[in-house]
Amino acid sequence: VQRAREECERALEETEQLRLAKEKAEDEAQAQALARLEESQRRRAEAEAARLEAEEKARIAEELSQRLLVLQREAQAAKEESSRLEEQHRQDMLSLAQERAALEAARKACDHTDVNFSLRAWVERALEGRMVT
Repeated sequence: VQRAREECERALEETEQLRLAKEKAEDEAQAQALARLEESQRRRAEAEAARLEAEEKARIAEELSQRLLVLQREAQAAKEESSRLEEQHRQDMLSLAQERAALEAARKACDHTDVNFSLRAWVERALEGRMVT
């Protein structure tokens, strides 16, 4: 009886040790599964963050590209306007030079002819107002 009792206690002890080992193994397996799940979730979150960042950068690049196109068009329009104004200024200067030459010729003609004094004064005033610089 004593021996049977000892064997029974030993069997109970082994059963308890096996139960504890089983629980420990299950806990370790569960901890590993949880760690893998957390790692998977972390990677997924990082991938989503990278995707969102790439989308934002692409949106910003597109916006900057559109702004650049607008600025290039404005720069081209300003260049064309500048050229137009330069040409207009050149034409104005040419017209002024031609007017001055005509008035100088009129003054010389006044010098060589007997002209009304008021006409000569008008030519002189006109010349003073048309000085080309």
